[in-house]
Amino acid sequence: MSQGGKKKVVTNFDRTLRKTCAQKRHKKNDEAIQRGQQGTLDLPQEDLERAAKEAGLTVAQWLGEEEIPAVEEVWKFEPGKPLVNPDLVKYLPTQMRRFHAWYINKSATDPDYLITVRVKGEYYFNGIDMLYLEIKDIYEIYHQGALDIALVSCWVLMEIQFCRNEGIHDVGFMDPVAINQKTILDHREEVTAWVVKFFINQHLKQYILLPYNWGFHWILLIIQMKNGVINVLDSMRKPTSDYGEVMDVLKDAWRELRKIQQGLREELTLKPNFPMPEMSNILLPENNIKAVQEALMEFINDQIIHETGEFYDTGEEFPPPPDYVPRD
Repeated sequence: MSQGGKKKVVTNFDRTLRKTCAQKRHKKNDEAIQRGQQGTLDLPQEDLERAAKEAGLTVAQWLGEEEIPAVEEVWKFEPGKPLVNPDLVKYLPTQMRRFHAWYINKSATDPDYLITVRVKGEYYFNGIDMLYLEIKDIYEIYHQGALDIALVSCWVLMEIQFCRNEGIHDVGFMDPVAINQKTILDHREEVTAWVVKFFINQHLKQYILLPYNWGFHWILLIIQMKNGVINVLDSMRKPTSDYGEVMDVLKDAWRELRKIQQGLREELTLKPNFPMPEMSNILLPENNIKAVQEALMEFINDQIIHETGEFYDTGEEFPPPPDYVPRD
């Protein structure tokens, strides 16, 4: 995946990771403070203040001189109201704080505002299409809740845009909103026809990635076009029968592709046990979660709600193509 000697772009994801890694340099001092070891009070005041701030406490609370108030209940979502406790807005990372300011201003006149994402046909080969983001779903980003499928599709759009900007042309991405368990069960023929069209347009890719959702679980399917292999990344190692419907669709589409494309393997082969750590009982490090939050919110800020963004909705209407895949 050559990038043609271009200077590496430092994304917001990278910046957040670097920031949190730099904070770890002070870990030993922080641990000494937490344990109340001898010499703690001799630390520089700025180190004490920094450690206390990162913990959301005052210095006196950090040192045990003041009582720490009880943890409040999770901030509940209400249309038009702040997404987090107003006292905590100033502590939000840059992009989350930036969106929050935009949202508060927008909701003053329209508390039920729905964000529209305009997707060009060249991205998912489904004509000019629309995604809709509800503010209550973005609220989940702030509170590390379950992401709506439309937000995962936005993340995929972000990755497609990044690959194009960086000259990475051997990876393709399928739309999780167009192909998931519900759309397959409700619109099997239309989804299969769309996958055939997608394969035709992307058959020269080395890899095609599909984040696939059923119920409340996500897996990542990596289709190796040259080898005719589907690798499955599944943190919970679910049985393949749980997502058999998507395998049937992909295999049917592959057979149709072979009728017009020479040199392909006869059948797609499923490899479900792709090496990866067991994740069912593992939580992501906090700094990784913050980096994901910031990267997604930066994309929404710059590319969706800003009028110069590639996915900003201008309000212009276009009819869907005849083979449009319904989005339920």
